[in-house]
Amino acid sequence: MPLRFDKEQDLWILERELPEGHYEYKYIVDGEWTCNEHEHVFDSDPHGVSAVLRKRLTGDDDPTLSRDERLKIRQILEACSDDDDA
Repeated sequence: MPLRFDKEQDLWILERELPEGHYEYKYIVDGEWTCNEHEHVFDSDPHGVSAVLRKRLTGDDDPTLSRDERLKIRQILEACSDDDDA
């Protein structure tokens, strides 16, 4: 997925419209997986820590996604990536 660099803020930005849900993500910096120390984190991955981005429109306190929900999100994000390459 293409990122854009914001010179004023001195950081890389990826903007996407996402449906409400729970999204896991990590960064690759210099070939190493890492996460933002200032973001909320959880450790469901026995091999590392994933940062969590939450967008909620309901009061649902259960952020766990099913396998099908994760697949749907992946398909949406991959479609966005294909649109950017065109």
